[in-house]
Amino acid sequence: MARYSTDGLLDSPSRQLINDLARDLQQIRLHHEDLKKVHEYRQQSCSDHHDELDRKHRAVYYAAIDEAYASYDDHRREAERVLQEHLRQVEEERRRREEEERKRREELERLERERREREEAERKRQEEERRLAEQRAREEEKRRKEAEEAERARIAAEQEKARKERERALEAERQRQAQQKAEEEEKARLESLGAGRRSAEDVEEHNRYLELHKTLKKLRKYIQDEGKKNAELKEKVGNYRRTIVKCVGQLREGQGTAANRQQVNEIKDILRNAKQIPIPADGRQFFIRLPPALSNLSDQDATVPAVFVYLLNILTKKVVAQLISEASINPKYAEPLGVVVAQIFSLDENCFHGQPYSDIFWAKYRVVCPALWGFYGSEKTDKGKAALGWWRTEPGGPFIPEREHVERMTGLGAGFAAVTLRNFGKTTRRNPFPNWHFWKCMHKILSVPPEELQDTHFNLLASMLRHSAERIVTFYGHLGLALLRLAIVEIPNRVTRNSNAIETLKVLRALYQTEKNIIL
Repeated sequence: MARYSTDGLLDSPSRQLINDLARDLQQIRLHHEDLKKVHEYRQQSCSDHHDELDRKHRAVYYAAIDEAYASYDDHRREAERVLQEHLRQVEEERRRREEEERKRREELERLERERREREEAERKRQEEERRLAEQRAREEEKRRKEAEEAERARIAAEQEKARKERERALEAERQRQAQQKAEEEEKARLESLGAGRRSAEDVEEHNRYLELHKTLKKLRKYIQDEGKKNAELKEKVGNYRRTIVKCVGQLREGQGTAANRQQVNEIKDILRNAKQIPIPADGRQFFIRLPPALSNLSDQDATVPAVFVYLLNILTKKVVAQLISEASINPKYAEPLGVVVAQIFSLDENCFHGQPYSDIFWAKYRVVCPALWGFYGSEKTDKGKAALGWWRTEPGGPFIPEREHVERMTGLGAGFAAVTLRNFGKTTRRNPFPNWHFWKCMHKILSVPPEELQDTHFNLLASMLRHSAERIVTFYGHLGLALLRLAIVEIPNRVTRNSNAIETLKVLRALYQTEKNIIL
């Protein structure tokens, strides 16, 4: 194949044309760059020219401002000079006036001082004259009064002597009447209590329990008033109270404590929870007497939860109410109530520094059945009935029928025995109701002269002894047998009259022989 060469083309007119065109384009580019530089130079020159004009204008403007400021400064300095001169003149004028005023005041003060000195001298002269005149008058009056006083003293001495003699006679008469009235009131009070054969110590102790009962009533009202202020507290305390009432009402007869364990645990839990309610009370007021170590506690150490004590009182009230309503029909029902009371009151956590709150229980019992402690009177009189604990249908109202009274005494007597004849020999806990309470009350009842014993006494003895023979013999041995014989055989035989209550007590002799193999 043939080959074509381009060397000839480069030397051709076309190449020349391309070279010319490239050269022209280069010239155009250079010309364009020159124009660009010229344009930039012109812009720079124009900007410099404008900057120069601005500089000159600013120089002229700043010069004018400086000139104005200089003019203002001159005017200000002139004004300040004029002001200072004016102030100086004003100050000089003020000082001149003050000096004139000072001199004027000094002159007035001098004149006033001289006037006061003249008046003071005149006043002293007049006072001295008046003093001398008054002194002469006083001396004259003194002499006159001394004479009158001496006369009055003589008359008063005679009257005072007569008055004292009358007062001594009147005082002697008043003392005689007051002593007679006090003796009559004390006699009436002891008669209303049925305390004719009781010692002063017995009466004082009984009165302390009655006062404690009033204190517990005040506590109940205090808790109720606090509940009115706090709805949550009212609901909580109300639930606790209703649960205790329910648990006591659910107690039933059974072997040991197992039959009522659930109810006892509920009551324990409620009393524990009540201690968390922050309403304080002085625990010492809920005892009729305390050991010196507890009586002398500080107020802080003696503080106890008020709701806890309130619920203990509610428990007591409900137990007593159950004894009256249930144990009066079946005396055996008193046994579970006695067990629960002994358990709750003996717990260390329910004690006041180791001291059981048993006085709360006894305060209620003494109100409803004072005959247990030897207070009595004739059942044929209103005072006698009141002294024995014969209840009324309402405060100040008539007495309840005899049948209801017998039922009350039956329940309360059985309950007293169930509480006081508990055996704590197998436990380390302290017995809150020691057995000597039973012996002491039996002694007080059996110490009443047979002709003064009332049916209430025989009803109490019958209910106290009906299911207690084995425990009495266990605790007291031969002395217990002697006590049973005295109460069931000898005392009823010494009474000349006859009644259902006495016959009920006598029947126990045969029941003991057939049921317990105890021969009296």
